[in-house]
Amino acid sequence: MQKQLYWAFKDADLPYFHVQHSRRNRGQVISIQDVVRSSTLQGLKGLEFSRVVIAGANEVWVPDSSEDPEAKRRLLYVGMTRAMDELILTVSGDGPIVGALHAA
Repeated sequence: MQKQLYWAFKDADLPYFHVQHSRRNRGQVISIQDVVRSSTLQGLKGLEFSRVVIAGANEVWVPDSSEDPEAKRRLLYVGMTRAMDELILTVSGDGPIVGALHAA
């Protein structure tokens, strides 16, 4: 997916940066301006952004506990709370995440 995003942004002539888990890369995330950043939800821990878009919330993947709906909700919560000003969340179909959002 990361390569697909890279080429899509490059073809559209939009600046793009992928957030990784290394400290060096995370330092760049904070200092780099006017660029679209992408990351896994796990890669967002400890960072904040003005705007966050989480696409496909029903497809959240949690290492070592992919069938645990609570683990998926916790990880999604981490991603959602990285947004300081605006959060856009997309879902499709049914699933535990959609049910939890409707109940909220």
